[in-house]
Amino acid sequence: MIQQWLVTVEQLSLDDAAKESLVLGRQTIAQLMNDPLLPQGFVDVQLREQFALSVLQLDQMGLALWSKFYDGAVL
Repeated sequence: MIQQWLVTVEQLSLDDAAKESLVLGRQTIAQLMNDPLLPQGFVDVQLREQFALSVLQLDQMGLALWSKFYDGAVL
């Protein structure tokens, strides 16, 4: 889901992209917090590592989007 969003985020308006990054980020944080880091045999460790990398990419994109959003906001 994260990778699909990262591929299509440029097609969204800045407002929508920033909002979606927040919602998706909250979902991934919850997922990471509930992951007990079970050993191989219980979970696909490679898939978990891939998920963690995707979360980092999402975080970087979200930070960039929110930075642009605030730069253009009238406060």
